Amino acid sequence: MLAIWGDAPISHQDVYEVFARFVEGRIPILPWCESALHSETSIIVEQLANINRAGFLTINSQPAVNGSRSDHPIYGWGGLNGRVYQKAYLEFFTSPELLKSIMEVMRLPENSQLSFYAINSDKVKYSTSGEGVCNTIALTWGVFPNKEILQPTVFDHDSFVVWSDEVFQLWIKSWANLYDDGTVSSDLIYEV
Repeated sequence: MLAIWGDAPISHQDVYEVFARFVEGRIPILPWCESALHSETSIIVEQLANINRAGFLTINSQPAVNGSRSDHPIYGWGGLNGRVYQKAYLEFFTSPELLKSIMEVMRLPENSQLSFYAINSDKVKYSTSGEGVCNTIALTWGVFPNKEILQPTVFDHDSFVVWSDEVFQLWIKSWANLYDDGTVSSDLIYEV
């Protein structure tokens, strides 16, 4: 893994570059992503790389899709004569300072249609909807003849909270442990 993620990252930008190189297809895996990105991501690769280089370390994303045919070669799924939909979303790590900036931007009136949900390693939660956050939100759905609407991808608040423990631990178990304790690289990964 050292050869993949960098022999000795010494700056935040070194870490950001690892994530950017992953979305560009130049690194095969990350601790949070054990396979290559799906083909649908190809239309947002440049934006994802820039987002990662700016300190928003993406681990999951999808572009918006508004009524694509279910037989579309990239976005299609679920059978014939249907339509598929996706909400654009990003799942990422970021610093408390950048989170504060996001929260300020998200509260602007022109962004009222956007939402976010965040949790830190101490289980402190943040969202645009406060404590009344909807427990489950469809992110991908399809409409097909003679069938109920299918929702294969959802955001579930409770699962997100449980999954956050594992996600934060991967920084230590899968990345920081590659370096000797007390080295600049180990300390950097622990800090991030």
